[in-house]
Amino acid sequence: MRKSGHLLTLWRDVLLDGTKKCARTTIMVMNLQRNLRQPDLAADLIRAGYKGLFDFLYMPMNFRKSGSATTNFGYAFINFRSSTDATNFVSELHGGPMCYRLEGVTAEWSECQGLQANIRKFRNSPLMHKSIPLDCKPTMYGLSGERLLFPRPTKSIPRPRIRKANFSQDEPCEACV
Repeated sequence: MRKSGHLLTLWRDVLLDGTKKCARTTIMVMNLQRNLRQPDLAADLIRAGYKGLFDFLYMPMNFRKSGSATTNFGYAFINFRSSTDATNFVSELHGGPMCYRLEGVTAEWSECQGLQANIRKFRNSPLMHKSIPLDCKPTMYGLSGERLLFPRPTKSIPRPRIRKANFSQDEPCEACV
């Protein structure tokens, strides 16, 4: 029932208000498999027919986890090129999984909306530091589904602070949010 509630909220926001809310293009997908990697999610979106329809993807990763395996926190942000593309994606997502890895996934509008807002949010973030693996950084995509270069930072990027203390595995580090 929660899924349909999110879907109805998304559709109501787009259809009932033709001005501000209609410009929403960024969604947060939740309940992702923890072993899913950002490039795999991008590939799944492309295989599902969304090639060229999304231009930004970011999946926060848990760098604190012990061992060599880095896992995600169970959610990701996807910016679509239009509100129609975003709502179509959510409609298809809630109509049934597009692929086995997206089974049980839900979606809602992100607080940060649009490609430019996401670029501003992450451009000078510690996530863009050279010590962060490329597959763990916010990423832009072109019309052919190819990975694009993220705009260069406008200031010096500090190294992320990733503490190895007694933190909850589900709590994102300050560099990941």
